[in-house]
Amino acid sequence: MKTNGFLIVTYCMAILMMTACEKEESVPPYVGTWSVTWDYEDEEGTLGIKDKLLLTADTYSELLQLRYSPTGSWRSYLGMQGSLSASGYKMDILIDRAGFSLMDGQGRPTGNIIYYQKGTQEFLEVASILGLSEVMHVEFSIAGDNMTFLTDHNGDGDFYDDGELTLYTRE
Repeated sequence: MKTNGFLIVTYCMAILMMTACEKEESVPPYVGTWSVTWDYEDEEGTLGIKDKLLLTADTYSELLQLRYSPTGSWRSYLGMQGSLSASGYKMDILIDRAGFSLMDGQGRPTGNIIYYQKGTQEFLEVASILGLSEVMHVEFSIAGDNMTFLTDHNGDGDFYDDGELTLYTRE
């Protein structure tokens, strides 16, 4: 009888240990915050530009930020948000909201973006200004903390147009 009790207890403990060790879902390699910065120079000086992506397993958020002096702070200028679905190293991004920042008295962004929901006239105007297609097709590759992001912004089926290749670094 003691042997049967020992076997039952051992069996129950084994089952409890197996159910307690649930398999964790793997995090897709693209999940995280990614950015790229560059400078634009003209007769008025240097304008810093930052393109910042925040990607989860199924959401997409992008901010374009501007800095008007090397010591100035970054101000959000353009924002887009939506959902994404990924398979391997390809993803489809559906933009649900997009908008621009309010401007201050000097014509610079305040950082307060007014977002417009998909289906509104304002959203259609923003999408037209940006040349966005309804679904952006993306191919990406990741090497360490660097991500190459090929985005078919205009829906023409290729990644060869200006601005469709971006090299991001993980923050």
